Amino acid sequence: MYTKEEYRELLRVEVYGTKKLGLLARYDRRHRNPSTNAVYLMRKMQYYAGRGWLGRIISRRAQIKLVRRYNIFVGKNTIIGKGISFPHPTGIIIGQTVQIGERCKIFQGVTVGSRNNGDWKQGLQPHIGNDCTLFSGCAVIGAVTLGDKTIVGANAVMRCDSEPGSVWAGIPAREIKRGQV
Repeated sequence: MYTKEEYRELLRVEVYGTKKLGLLARYDRRHRNPSTNAVYLMRKMQYYAGRGWLGRIISRRAQIKLVRRYNIFVGKNTIIGKGISFPHPTGIIIGQTVQIGERCKIFQGVTVGSRNNGDWKQGLQPHIGNDCTLFSGCAVIGAVTLGDKTIVGANAVMRCDSEPGSVWAGIPAREIKRGQV
């Protein structure tokens, strides 16, 4: 899925930050901080998924660690842009064919996926734009497209498309504020 250079760049941006870190500091960032560790395991899983039989084993182990440690499931075919952030990495479900833009924040308990079982085979899963924020407990389900800088409030159930810069809340989610990008 990623080349080695892309994988290293993603880790540099999302896990290690912009400062030059020593070996011990890099290890500390990668393994002791839950937010960066969850992103590291997700990127490792996606990088090794298409790298032969040994890569599939490494990918599967990273996926199992991600599920056991943080209760996060991310599909191997999920396309996630640079700068993803899990501020509270617990209980997050991201479906197989979901596409997420750059610099998105996903809080705890978020579900992003299909409405019906098997919809992922037809690609009926959400497309999330850049700089979006999905607050705790929300669900974005079905063939939904969220525009750039969309905010989905806590425990909202998003089942329709959104314009860029809008704020959504409620069950089912309703537009609260229409913003400018």
